[in-house]
Amino acid sequence: MVAKKIMTLEGHTETVEFAKFDASGKWLVTAGMNNHLRVWDVVQGFALKKEIDEIPVEDMLFVEWHRSAPVLLTGGKDNMMWLVQATNGKIMQQFMGHDGDVIGAQFSKMDGGKQIISISADKTVKTWDPMSGKCLNTIRNGESKNPYHEDEIQCYDIHPNRPLVMTGGSEGGVFGAHYQTGEVLGKCA
Repeated sequence: MVAKKIMTLEGHTETVEFAKFDASGKWLVTAGMNNHLRVWDVVQGFALKKEIDEIPVEDMLFVEWHRSAPVLLTGGKDNMMWLVQATNGKIMQQFMGHDGDVIGAQFSKMDGGKQIISISADKTVKTWDPMSGKCLNTIRNGESKNPYHEDEIQCYDIHPNRPLVMTGGSEGGVFGAHYQTGEVLGKCA
């Protein structure tokens, strides 16, 4: 089978690091090293809907869609995260509180995205209220009866039906924690 060119999406001036469809398949976001987000309307033949270049992030490390709304979450090396309405580019909220690069963040799955869970090079997991920007909980070593990461957290995922976050770190540990209470549940052997 010969691959057929569908579309060339023009406009990025540097390396494109992210390309993600939203859950509906109606929107595509692309993001480049210049920290510009470009939102494309897939239904309208990949027409450019909005270029978002007002986010003052030093270096973007992730972009995530909300599951049921055209809302984007991004952040990175400036220790911050940004919540953006994708179709008009309006910055809805900014999140400050991490003391290191924000490596990734996701909207909670079990409640339809009513919370944001982020991980950082500061060895923490934080739970946020998207509407107020307030940090609801921080998971870090020494604040629970069970130990937690002593080195940087490298990866994570959140459970689809429970408030459970699993994290993997530089030290080779995998830990489970309850992201609403902050309780570290233990280390996987």
